[in-house]
Formats: sequence, C-alpha cells, structure tokens
Amino acid sequence: MNIMTNRIAVILYLLVITLTLSCREELELVTNPSDFVKEKREELGDRIQIAIAQNPDSFPVLPNIPPYDTTVYWYVQTLYNQATNSLRLDHLATDDNHWDFDRPWRVTILDDPGLNAFGVPGGHFYISTGFLKALETEHELYYVLAFEAMLINERTLLNRLITEHNTNKLSNIGKRIPNDDGTDAFTLAMTLSNLLFDESEVMQNDEYTANQICSSSIFNRQGILSVLDRLQNDSTFKWLENRYYDSPTRRDYVQLVLDPGGCGSFIQNGGYERYVLSVLE
Repeated sequence: MNIMTNRIAVILYLLVITLTLSCREELELVTNPSDFVKEKREELGDRIQIAIAQNPDSFPVLPNIPPYDTTVYWYVQTLYNQATNSLRLDHLATDDNHWDFDRPWRVTILDDPGLNAFGVPGGHFYISTGFLKALETEHELYYVLAFEAMLINERTLLNRLITEHNTNKLSNIGKRIPNDDGTDAFTLAMTLSNLLFDESEVMQNDEYTANQICSSSIFNRQGILSVLDRLQNDSTFKWLENRYYDSPTRRDYVQLVLDPGGCGSFIQNGGYERYVLSVLE
C-alpha cells in the first residue's frame, strides 16, 4: 500500500513539474527584441486594433459607411496601399521574418478634431479627421502615410514600444497572455496615440520616407514642408510635436533631405479636395 502511495505521489509530483515548466515556457515567449519577428508584430497589431474598436470613448471611429466609405476611406486607403505595397511584398526578408502580404494594412479614421495620427505594429494606420482637415493636398497626405509606414517597417515603432514596456509584455499581449502589471492592448493603444520619438529617430525616418516616396510614387516628396510652414506653430498639432517637428532646426534639415533631385513632381489634381476635404466639411 505504501509502495502504491509513493508511486502515485511521484507521478503527481512529476505532473506538477511538467505543467509548471510548460506554463513557464508559454509565458517566456520572447526576451530578445530581435526575436520579435514580423509575424509577432502582426499579432500584436491585430490585438491593438481590436482594443481600439472596443473603446469608442477613447477612440471614436468615423464609420466606414456612406458617404465616407467611397470617399474619405477609399481615398486614404488607396494612397496607403500605394505607399506600403512594396514594403508588404518584403522581397528581401528572410523566410522566418516577413510580412504576410495577404493580410491588409488597414486605415481607420478617428472622428476627432485633434491633429494626430499613428501607426500600429503590423501595419494598421490611424488618422484623425482633424488632421485630415488640416492637410491641403495629396502630396502632404502621402508624406504622412509613408512616414508612418516606415516607422512600422524599420522597427522604429516597435523598438520605441519595447523601450516603454519591454519585449516580453508585448509578446504576451500578442498571444493574449495577461501581464502581471495589467499592461494590455488598450494600454498600448493609448501609448501609441501619445508616443514620443526623439530627434535622431525622426531624422533617420525622414530619409527612409524620402526614398519610399520616390520608389513608390510620382509625388513630390516635400509634402511635409508645406505642413510645417502652415502648422508648425499650432500647439494642438500633436503629431508634429511627438515627431519632433516642432524643433526650429527641423525644417532646414528636412528641406535638405527631401530635395526632390529627380524624384516625382506631382502635388495635387484636386482629388484630396474632392474625396476628403469636401466630405469632412
């Protein structure tokens, strides 16, 4: 009887150890930032997108229905697809770290008078109606879209989130595993809408953006300059402030980096006025 009891005790002990190790392995998903591959960034982005949709008080979404579906949404999404198509094709990526081309990078418009926009790891993009109204031309919008896409593609956005929260927390959120401190997808959504990038990150991303605009379009790549000239002193323009464009020296640097030099010259043909501004009045 004692032998049988001892055997059962040993079996139960081994079972507990096995389950403990299994749970520990599940929780310790990612510890090295370089292991946070694009598939995991897509998982994380989808969790954040769901959290935003579930919190309309913090993120009031402009409904993707008439008249906005065939005008504002269609127009911004079309340009975003153009700006990101070559990134999503991901020809230079390794087999274990590439974007899923069949997974769309969706645009969501927030019905908010504030002037803000942000990207989400994995490709989704959010922009406020206030920001859209503050822009005037296609090439201004295209710059913003390309800029946010490059923050996503070049890991700048991910690395900034890792600095704020750490890799393991982000991985847990992507896998729907609760974090001990309560950090969840909604926490990240609120972080993204207020995330600050430093000067060196923005300067590097300006260069990425200039190249992406040239390779993906016929747009003049100086769209941000007219935005700066018109709105740089607007204290409510969170996007400019969070991306360090409020610095007095930024314009000179941007103008140097964005010298058209053989790139496209297209600025507008009235499309932005017709599909965006006139509809959002």
